[in-house]
Amino acid sequence: MNYNLLIILGYGFFLFSNFFFVSNADPGQSCPNTSPFVGFKSEFTMVQHQVRGILTITDDCSFRISQFDMLSGSDVHFWGSIAPDFDNLTKGFIISDYKLNETYKNASFSVKLSQNATWDQIQVLSIWDLLTESDFGHVILSNGSDLAPALSPNLAPAPSGNDSEEGKSGPFRVPTMFDNCKVLSNDYRIRWSLDGDFIDIGLEAAINIQNYMAFGWANPNANPEIMIGGDVAVAGFSEEGMPFVDDFFITRYSECTIDKDGSAHGVCPDTIYEGSDPVGLVNNTKLIYGHRRDGVSFIRYRRPLVSVDTKYDLPVNYTENMTVIWALGLMRPPDTIRPYYLPQNHGGPKSVTYGHLVLNVSDQVNECLGPLDAADKEDQDLIIADANKPLVVTTGTRNSLPQPS
Repeated sequence: MNYNLLIILGYGFFLFSNFFFVSNADPGQSCPNTSPFVGFKSEFTMVQHQVRGILTITDDCSFRISQFDMLSGSDVHFWGSIAPDFDNLTKGFIISDYKLNETYKNASFSVKLSQNATWDQIQVLSIWDLLTESDFGHVILSNGSDLAPALSPNLAPAPSGNDSEEGKSGPFRVPTMFDNCKVLSNDYRIRWSLDGDFIDIGLEAAINIQNYMAFGWANPNANPEIMIGGDVAVAGFSEEGMPFVDDFFITRYSECTIDKDGSAHGVCPDTIYEGSDPVGLVNNTKLIYGHRRDGVSFIRYRRPLVSVDTKYDLPVNYTENMTVIWALGLMRPPDTIRPYYLPQNHGGPKSVTYGHLVLNVSDQVNECLGPLDAADKEDQDLIIADANKPLVVTTGTRNSLPQPS
C-alpha cells in the first residue's frame, strides 16, 4: 500500500514539475500584442556585408526576419539604440541572444527579444558587429503615426528620387531591394521592379571599381550579330567614386570613335550620336542610387518601358519574352574629345564577361539565393570621415616598412 502511494505521489510530482517548466520555458507563447510597433514591416538598409532582408515585428517580444542575406562577420548581433545618429548607435545594446555568425542566403527565421528589451526602447534595429563596432544594416522603427527620421550620411547614403514612406501599411522600400533578381554570371546579377510605365533596374557585380556594368535589350530585328542595334545602359563609378549611368546605342563591335565629320560609331552614348541632348530626350536612364560595398558595385536606375526616343531606344513590352544583352569590362575615362566614361571591349569568355538571354520582366524571378561574395573586398575596410566630425590620424614607426633616410 505504501509502495503504491509512493508511486502515485511520485507520478503526480512528475506531472506537476513538467507542467510548470513547460509552461514557463517559452514565454513567447503568451506574449501580448500591445505595442504600437506590432505589425511594423520594413526592409533593411544595406551598409556592409551585403545585408538585405525584411523585418516584421510579430508581437511585443519577437520579430521575424525574411529574405535575409549577409556575409559572415566576427561577432554579430541584433542591436538596438534609442536614436539613429552614430554616437547613439555605438552606445546601443544587444536585444536578443540570437547570434548571426555565419553567411545567410535568403534565410527566414524568428527571433525573440531579450527579457530586458522592449520595443519602446528601440528606434533603430541594427545588424551590429561587436568586434569592429560596425553597422552591417539597419531598420528605423515607426509605429505608423509618423515617418522615421533619416539616418546621418555616415550610416548609409540616401536614395535620390525614390523616396517611400515607412510604416504599418507596407514595407519601406530601400534602393537595394527589388521584386525580382536573375543571375547573369557568377559575378553579375540584374534586379528589377516594374512601376507603371517605368522599370527600375539594379545592376550588381563583384568587379573592380574601374569596371563597367552594361545591360539592355537587343534589337528584335537584328542580324546574327545580336548586340548590333542594342539599347543598353552602361553604369559604373567615376574616378572620384561617384555612381553614374548613361544610355548607350551599339552600332559596331568596337569602342566608341568619332570621325572627322563628327559622326560616331561603336558602343557610344546616345547623346554623342545626336551631338547634344539639352532637354534629355535621348538619355532616358535616370540614376536612382549607387554604392560600392565589400568589393561589389551596385547601381540602381530607372528607364521608361516605352521611350520618347524612338531612334536609339527600344520599346520594352513587359508581357513578352525579349532578348536582353549584358557585358562587363574596363572603362576608358573621359577626355577632351570624348567627355564620357566609355566601355572598352569586354575581352573575356561568353557567359563570364558578356552574354544574352531571353527575359520576360513580368515573370516573378528570384535566382539570387545569397549575397555576392567578392574575392577582393578591397573597399570593405575603408574608413570614411563624417564631414561634421574630425578624423583623428596618428603616426608612428612601422617596422615592416622601410623608413625614409
